[in-house]
Amino acid sequence: MMKKILILAFAFSTLVYSQKAGDNVFSGIQIHTIKLTFNQPHYWDSLTYYYNLGNSQYIAAKAVIDSVSYDSIGVRFQGNSSYTHPNDKKPFKLALDEFLNLKWDGMKTINLSNCWEDPTFIREKLHLDYLNWAGIPAPRGNYAQLYINDTLFAFYSLVEEVDKTFLTGRYGNKNGDFFKAVDGFDTSTYFSD
Repeated sequence: MMKKILILAFAFSTLVYSQKAGDNVFSGIQIHTIKLTFNQPHYWDSLTYYYNLGNSQYIAAKAVIDSVSYDSIGVRFQGNSSYTHPNDKKPFKLALDEFLNLKWDGMKTINLSNCWEDPTFIREKLHLDYLNWAGIPAPRGNYAQLYINDTLFAFYSLVEEVDKTFLTGRYGNKNGDFFKAVDGFDTSTYFSD
């Protein structure tokens, strides 16, 4: 009997310690609540200005994510074609560790995708779930309701950031090359006949 208890305790502890960052956030289908509060009166203009400069400048915001408060996180716009959404529903990148060493379920950064050209809001999640089910290392997805300065702003697809935390969770280490698509990439510079 004691041997069975020890085996069960070991199996449970192995499951607990093998959990990857974001496992609670991306399990099943969930709609998380993210509330951002900006102190600066012209935060939207600042986000737009930094995006148009083409840099990765974040501005500070207080956040409440699923009722947990975060004093200061970094917020910026992201995306290429999805940024051109016909209204103000821009995609966001939230960096919890930009100003303070904060994490949400072990993750430092999350993405809010505006599901541009997907009125169903399900294509991205289905695709990511399928890739992960098939054993292909891919980010995970779920959903979020975004509030800005106490006003409901929009419904988003919540997508895991591909970063060193992602690499460690999928491959056991954070080493490796990162590649990012660049809008207007000239392939003739890199590929020739």
